[in-house]
Amino acid sequence: MVRIDPEIKQKIRTNIATQIREQTKDMDKNDVVNLLIDTVCESQGRKELNNYLQNALFAAKTENIQLRLFDLDTLEPTDLEKDTIEFLNEKREACEITEEQYREVLAKVQNHRKKLDNQLNDLKKLDAVKKNKPRKDCRNHEPDIIDVIQLDENTLCPFCGRKMSHLDYSEKTVIEYQPAQYLIRKIKLEKKVCPAGCTDENGKSMIVKAQPKEPDLIDKSIATTSLVAGLAYEKFMMGTPLYRLEKDASALGVDLSRQTMSNILQTCYEQYLIPICEQINQDLVKQNVIHMDETPLQCLALKDRSTSYMICGVSGEYAQQQMVLYQFNESRKKEFIISMLGTDFTGALMTDGLQGYRSYPGCTKLSCLAHARRYFYDAVNCRDDYAQLKKILNAYKNSDDIPEKAQAFLQEHESLNRLVAILKQIAELYQIENNFSDCSTEQRTQARKKLSNPRFEKLVQEVEIVAEGFEEKTKAHKAATYFLERKEELARYIENGIYPIDNNLAERKIKSFVIARKNFLFSNSVSGAESAAGYMTLLESAKMNGLNPFMYLEHVLNTLKYYKEEQIPQKVVEELVPYSKNLPENLYFQSNN
Repeated sequence: MVRIDPEIKQKIRTNIATQIREQTKDMDKNDVVNLLIDTVCESQGRKELNNYLQNALFAAKTENIQLRLFDLDTLEPTDLEKDTIEFLNEKREACEITEEQYREVLAKVQNHRKKLDNQLNDLKKLDAVKKNKPRKDCRNHEPDIIDVIQLDENTLCPFCGRKMSHLDYSEKTVIEYQPAQYLIRKIKLEKKVCPAGCTDENGKSMIVKAQPKEPDLIDKSIATTSLVAGLAYEKFMMGTPLYRLEKDASALGVDLSRQTMSNILQTCYEQYLIPICEQINQDLVKQNVIHMDETPLQCLALKDRSTSYMICGVSGEYAQQQMVLYQFNESRKKEFIISMLGTDFTGALMTDGLQGYRSYPGCTKLSCLAHARRYFYDAVNCRDDYAQLKKILNAYKNSDDIPEKAQAFLQEHESLNRLVAILKQIAELYQIENNFSDCSTEQRTQARKKLSNPRFEKLVQEVEIVAEGFEEKTKAHKAATYFLERKEELARYIENGIYPIDNNLAERKIKSFVIARKNFLFSNSVSGAESAAGYMTLLESAKMNGLNPFMYLEHVLNTLKYYKEEQIPQKVVEELVPYSKNLPENLYFQSNN
């Protein structure tokens, strides 16, 4: 705190006292008392308001849930916040939501409103709309090893000399790293011969050979289930190409060529894993919602086509069976959709703007709002006046009047203001989704119809104005045209609470393959690309269901190797899919956390 010089303080006091005496010399005693009361109340009111706002913005979560943040006119809540609170109050009075659900949604609304300047807050967050994710900390995990360091039993008090008694333990968590290991195991099978020299019907000595405890994964091969699972995990989950794994094995003293690794992975996929992937495909088609996306993959064996594609299909976010299916296809004509979904799929299909998806018949079409928003953001980000606006925000970021300056600038640049308004309205639609993400499907549907539907209609009107007001071939006009061509598909998510607002789920899953592809670059053969799709299907689906991908794949191979010489029973296949309820508990991450 800054300390004021006593002499200066006294001069200020004297000047204020002089001014007060001059202003009140003609007032009677009661008027002076009333003026004093008003002054004290105004000062105390400012303190109460400041304390209230600080508690509302920075209180602990348990306190923040109980605050009534929007009951003061001075806070100027946005229309979205008013409508959300009104909707919550209606549902609580009708007993359609519990008090706990009411407080959870209200807490999300309050967390989103960390500053009172919502216009400035929205301008600074034009780049992305992010959901709050819980922070993970290794200190919350169950430890693998516990070391207990104890004092000597005869420890004495340094003051009185008495023998000290046990009080408690202080704790700290550390992480140790153990590099990967290749264990070369030699298995010897004992052979015994009859000492009497007995022979069989062919005249050969009678020899009995010990049988292995488990069948070989691949006949006359060095492959084991842990080796195959480890290679698949490193290549497809960690993005490590086989030539680097070859160098790593050589550095550890193991001769394991990339060709041997590739042959092992290919053989195991064809011999064991195809039925599991086919079962996932059959179950995916039965889902109510499917996300789809694709990415290029060059296959050297296809001489007549420079680029082929890896296709990705994902079950909806709220589906009970969580799965992702990858398929390799030589092109992205609409036939690739039929190869994955068949012709009888009747659910909802969420995709980007590719025409092949839109021409697929017989299902409900959903379009990705994130793609539509991206075009508008690109139209804003390339403008010179938006660069000037960002300079204003940075220059006056510590000033109290920055919202007014930014708003005045937008009023002067009407075209930029139109585009920024569209981005803000899309951000509101995403905020509604974030607020009600943990609610039931019915409650989410009602919230969308009450809160999202009028805002989406207003958004369409704003986009129509942009389409008419901007010249053709500009990015803004292209963004508006893209949106208006798909406005019915973009708005269809409002009809049902299980429908997604965007295709980000498939985008994230296809990105997992893109990261791996950046390392191995291409596929030599069609069969290699198909096996890559199979391993990605099993490992990513295991990850979606909370399974340890390596341990899950090892468990699948350990189970299926007993059916090497016969057809795998359908019951076994259904029990081994990643979303099966019959998998061992030790395969799940939460069993170790």
